[in-house]
Amino acid sequence: MTLLHQHNKYMKSKESHEEMIRDNEKNFVEGPNMSLDGSFKHLSREQIEEVHRQIDFRMEELEVTGLSRNEILYDDPNSGVALKDDPFFQLIKNSHTVREMLITANEEFTADRVIEKALR
Repeated sequence: MTLLHQHNKYMKSKESHEEMIRDNEKNFVEGPNMSLDGSFKHLSREQIEEVHRQIDFRMEELEVTGLSRNEILYDDPNSGVALKDDPFFQLIKNSHTVREMLITANEEFTADRVIEKALR
């Protein structure tokens, strides 16, 4: 089976060609404007610092519990490393630059989103 055959097998049928063009136009026009509420370019420095303060507070709360990532996410008490010893969690907890790098261009920069990524 050739790569072209595999590619054609997963492409939409010819009847939906106009629909595909409409989807492309819609994504081209609406794509960059989908989540303007919280992306970095629309936040002031004070708002970004406020989000960092929230992250600091909440990550400290999580670390004090003594739980591991597996206990928090999967309720599995027999596996995982405590968050105070988890290198990835500590990297995110201690570096504002790393937190900001975790967030993609049009993604909202919120404490919830950063902590979710830190735990995954």
